[in-house]
Amino acid sequence: MKKTTTAVLVTLSIFAIGLNAPVVSTIVEDVVGGIILTSNSVYATTDDNNLTIEISVNNPNYPGYGEGLSPSSTYRFDDALTIENNVSKTGMEVVCVRIQSNDENLKFYTEDTTPSDTVSITLRKNESKSVGIEINSTSGLGIEEGRYTIYVYSGECQ
Repeated sequence: MKKTTTAVLVTLSIFAIGLNAPVVSTIVEDVVGGIILTSNSVYATTDDNNLTIEISVNNPNYPGYGEGLSPSSTYRFDDALTIENNVSKTGMEVVCVRIQSNDENLKFYTEDTTPSDTVSITLRKNESKSVGIEINSTSGLGIEEGRYTIYVYSGECQ
């Protein structure tokens, strides 16, 4: 079986200065190794070919209130990202997508996994899966920033 690997560094900026979402809704899309990565968060943008979720005063959808992430707290954002094997873009009937955190305070999960530094998801042709994000704010009030890498392999996850 031929293994194809694509690694892309994606930035996830969670500058959580206010967590109440404004009414505006949008879908942001990025393509990573043929995998379609989307988010319907009003805080999602694509910048420098990276899908970024930025909850800060720098985001035009920021509602303008709140002080930031509380120190020593855990935040979970269910269904923050959706990944899809669009076979017309990947050219593969089955792919393994591995999302790996490069930051100890950032973890990922699906509905059938507990938060982890790495999640591996097998996607069949045109199948999609939602991924949640967990952030542990170990610093003081305000900014947490994390980066993660997405790997795409041909075939099922091992």
